[in-house]
Amino acid sequence: MDAYESFCNEYIEFMEKYSSEDADMMSMLGDYTDMTAKMADWSEKIDEVDSDSLSPADNAYYLLVTLRVEGKLLKYSFGF
Repeated sequence: MDAYESFCNEYIEFMEKYSSEDADMMSMLGDYTDMTAKMADWSEKIDEVDSDSLSPADNAYYLLVTLRVEGKLLKYSFGF
């Protein structure tokens, strides 16, 4: 879950850079390709988590991280 949250932070940083007026789209093309591949991989991994089989502590941590990530993504999507 820590690696998932780290990736999401990296993704948000990338999108902030991409959305800035100073963004160099050509230099970011390789980064974009890498980010989309990582996003697909992480989406698959998170979807495979069976939250019903997690211990109460693991389930709480899973929920905490996913809610924290969703909050960051929502904050970004609304322009902070």
